[in-house]
Amino acid sequence: MRKRIYLTTLAVLLSINILGCGKIEDNSDKSSVSNSNIENTDDENNTNNNDTNIDNSNTPDTNTEVPAESSVPEDNTSNNTGDDDNSNPAPTQKVEVAKVSMKQQYSDINKVVKILGLKEYKKIESDKYTDVAPKGKKYLVLFLSIQNDSLEDYYINYNYLSAKVDGESIDNTFLVNEPKNYKTIFDHIEAGKRDAGFIVWEVPEDWSKFEMTYDGWKDIDNVSIKAKFTPKDLSNPILYNPNHYL
Repeated sequence: MRKRIYLTTLAVLLSINILGCGKIEDNSDKSSVSNSNIENTDDENNTNNNDTNIDNSNTPDTNTEVPAESSVPEDNTSNNTGDDDNSNPAPTQKVEVAKVSMKQQYSDINKVVKILGLKEYKKIESDKYTDVAPKGKKYLVLFLSIQNDSLEDYYINYNYLSAKVDGESIDNTFLVNEPKNYKTIFDHIEAGKRDAGFIVWEVPEDWSKFEMTYDGWKDIDNVSIKAKFTPKDLSNPILYNPNHYL
C-alpha cells in the first residue's frame, strides 16, 4: 500500500516537472521570436532611413533656387516725383532790356541812367602824364550819370560790362588822366545819391558801330542796360562839376 502511494506521488511530481519544462521552452522560443522581430524591425527602419536619405539627396533644394525674373514691370511712380518737379520748373522773371542813347535815358523806381557824352581821343594830356592810344587806335570815352534811388548802395562792377566794336568783342581799358574832370564810373554810389563818371575803350580809328551791355542789375532788378553808338553820336559832355552830384 505504501509503495503504491509513493509511486503515485512520484508520478505526480514527474508530471509537474515535465509541464514546467515545457513552459520554459515555450517562453524561450517566444523570446527568440520577439528578438528576431525586433532585429528585423530595426533592419527595416535602417533600410527605410537609407532610402529616405537617398531620396532626400536627389530632391532639389528649393531654398537655394534662384527665383526667375518677374515679367511684371516695376512701378516707378515714386521715383518719377523728382522728374515731374524738374519738368515743371518755377517760371523765371523776364529780364527787361533797357536801351539808352544820347536822347533817351533809362529810369525805374530804383535808378536813373543817363548818357552825358561820347568823345574820341588820340591822347589825353595833363601836367604829370599823357595817355596815348596805340597806333591805329583811338580812345572812345563814354560819359554817363547814375542816380541811385534804392535803399542800398550800388557798386558799378566792370565784370558785368561787355562791348563790341564792328561785331568784335572788346574789353574796356583805363586812363591815368580824368577826361573833362570825370573819374571812372566803376565805384560805389550811395543809396539816395547821384554821381557821374566815364568808361573808356581802345577802338580802331575807322570804327563804325559800337555796342555796350551792362548786366550789373540783371539779378537785382531784372534789367539789362544796352546802348548802341556810331560816329554820328559823338558829342562833348559838360565839364564835370561835383556840386551837381551832392
